[in-house]
Amino acid sequence: MTETIIAVLPPAGVIPKKPWTRESRKNLGPIGICKTVQTFTHQGTSDSKDKIGIETKMTYQSPAAGNKADLSFVIREGNLTGEATGGLAIFDRALGRFESVRMSMKLSGQLKIEIGGTVSDVSLTQTQETSSVTSSKNPWLRP
Repeated sequence: MTETIIAVLPPAGVIPKKPWTRESRKNLGPIGICKTVQTFTHQGTSDSKDKIGIETKMTYQSPAAGNKADLSFVIREGNLTGEATGGLAIFDRALGRFESVRMSMKLSGQLKIEIGGTVSDVSLTQTQETSSVTSSKNPWLRP
């Protein structure tokens, strides 16, 4: 999640009028490789708070043959894609920080997984919700 908050920051530190993108590649070893492209769009300012829309696309690449580490399974093949169902970041100019970031992504596709020498076809559909809120007060302290 921290990576997403940092990624929302525009490269020059000033929110541009045109959308900006960030790409990342995460090598998860025996799980595979996830490539993500996020597009950020300034949607306006109200009460010194900027609204930044977030669109995410994710693609998956199966792990290299023989890359199984100490897992009890091996992913032989995979075709997964992720499409954002929406995301929004609120940047508070007065405090100089993000007030909140929320994202939702639907991940779906097919995997061939080997367990104990048997290969099985697996269909995957998952919705991932991520949110973060920043506060000036310690939320764990009682009033």
